[in-house]
Amino acid sequence: MRIILKRFTLGVLLLASLSLLLQGCGSYSDSSAPFNNAVSKQISGTVSDLTTNLPLPGAKITAYTIEDGLALVNRKVLSETVTSGKDGSYSLHIPISYTGSVQIEAIV
Repeated sequence: MRIILKRFTLGVLLLASLSLLLQGCGSYSDSSAPFNNAVSKQISGTVSDLTTNLPLPGAKITAYTIEDGLALVNRKVLSETVTSGKDGSYSLHIPISYTGSVQIEAIV
């Protein structure tokens, strides 16, 4: 009976360790994606309607660089485009090395 209990305990520990190891591997997204959470800064907020101030779900949010004070000239994409949630919230990741100003664009 003791041998069976030891094997059972060992099996449970191995399965628990494996599940924790797999959980720590992160999401199932492509690991070659240019925006890695470990080496990025997070920008988050809420998109809302200018007139009603109500949240806007489903808006497409992207971050761009602002160079020489000009947001629309020679701008570069800093983040992947994300979609705002039901409450209008979003979270973007930009490279940790970027230190300039950022323009956030929301398209409804």
